[in-house]
Amino acid sequence: MTTGTPNRLAAYDSTGTLATGPGAVGGPSGAWLGLGSATSPGQLLHLGDGNLLVDGGGELAFVLKRGFTAGPGPGGWITRPADGLSPSPIFQIGRIIAAGDGDPEVRLIYSDDSAGERSVFEVDRKGIVASVKSGYTGGGPTAPSYGAIARGSHFEGFLGLTEAEPVFRLNSWPFMGLELGDGAGSAVDVRLGRPAQETLTAYILDPSTGLEAAGAGKLTVAGPGATTGSVATLSAGDVSISLVADDGGTIVMTGLTGSLAEDVLVIDDAGTVGRRPAPVGFRTTTAATTIAAGDRTLVVLGTSPVTLTLPAATAGRELQLLNHSSATVTLSVAVLTGAATSVTTLTAGSSAVIVGDGTDWRRVAVG
Repeated sequence: MTTGTPNRLAAYDSTGTLATGPGAVGGPSGAWLGLGSATSPGQLLHLGDGNLLVDGGGELAFVLKRGFTAGPGPGGWITRPADGLSPSPIFQIGRIIAAGDGDPEVRLIYSDDSAGERSVFEVDRKGIVASVKSGYTGGGPTAPSYGAIARGSHFEGFLGLTEAEPVFRLNSWPFMGLELGDGAGSAVDVRLGRPAQETLTAYILDPSTGLEAAGAGKLTVAGPGATTGSVATLSAGDVSISLVADDGGTIVMTGLTGSLAEDVLVIDDAGTVGRRPAPVGFRTTTAATTIAAGDRTLVVLGTSPVTLTLPAATAGRELQLLNHSSATVTLSVAVLTGAATSVTTLTAGSSAVIVGDGTDWRRVAVG
């Protein structure tokens, strides 16, 4: 107190003048309980060197209400819909309850003249903090998760009070993830999230929708309990490289066309990632057969004539064909041996190394 007797309640009018007389405390004179005024220093109730106890058997709270209408929000974004106006907003601090695990927790509760009470923030005795964002039942963009159980943002970090966009957002829509951006006027554009069980994915986002950007690359790591199996996938547009670890720890490369389809990923002792040709696929046959994707070396054995069906002449693919039978081996397509020459057979005891040029097979060595 600046005026009055210590340990007494003093009443002041709206100008800060000590009120006296019969109605001085809450009476018709318009006096207020406390010290100060609404303009200087701004407190109508002042507690000095003491505590304020609100004690009761029910849910008690400090209630803050402002007589104006706020909103609507900016809208146009899936986790920030334009959800209407907020007439006479009220925030209640307190309302201690027993949480779901039985611990006491204090809440921040919101309501206004058109919306009922809902908890928006909670802290329990262990220090566990919960942000609670309710779903929207109307307005905003159309999405499968929209409605009463729509998932929404939980925490956001901004560079300043006037910035429109955060530098990070912990977002539970459309699945739990950490989103990052430049802040200011730029929306978040990358997300590290959990789209499914035992699955972690890094996404490039479309800032206008908050969804995965069309054609953008992403990295997905999935555990053995995930629907995709134990796999790490790096994709960019139509190209995909999957690293699949089996029980023996083997890593193979799949999902690519061309000569890379038979290559394997290698990591040297310096930590450099590269690729090299896979170990030679060796196979023998005594009957007609079609060259498979994993074949590198095919040996024909036996005494009967055999026909080998060659695959498409993928550019850079190399095959070793050995006729170690006593009969002739016939090739399904001609193999070029020069500008205007070709062969369609391998005689007994001969061999050839052929390579595809994207259109034709060409012989590069004979034996």
